[in-house]
Amino acid sequence: MFINNKTYYSLFLADILKKDLANFPELFLLNLIRQMLHDGVIDEQKIPLIKNVIGAITLARTNNDKKAIGTMNEFIYQFKVGCNWKYGGFYNIDLAELNASINDTLVGAGGDGKRNYGRPIRDMKLLVDSVSTDTLHLIIHEI
Repeated sequence: MFINNKTYYSLFLADILKKDLANFPELFLLNLIRQMLHDGVIDEQKIPLIKNVIGAITLARTNNDKKAIGTMNEFIYQFKVGCNWKYGGFYNIDLAELNASINDTLVGAGGDGKRNYGRPIRDMKLLVDSVSTDTLHLIIHEI
């Protein structure tokens, strides 16, 4: 699971094999862009911007942002419930739809400073629309 600690926009990846780790940065970026397109966060014209802003991808430990970790724990719970309840098991899931459902959750930790709650899809869209080359930072939560 990956999460942006400003918007709480998250991305679950599944079926990652050991052999995939050699190309993980490309795999991650491809899946992030697909999810952002699916969620309406970006359109085709913004793909080069996203690639440029994100730049080189490296794996790192979480920065221990307690609000982000709490939100991630809630999203992990929602992911597990969605897998079992909505899809009848992990191997039946529509990952893009499940990610979208989680990213449409009202979260208390997000928002734009003027409100106490936010929705990750909306907040990420606002961030992308006002993006500069130093604003999109993703952290990884080790499961």
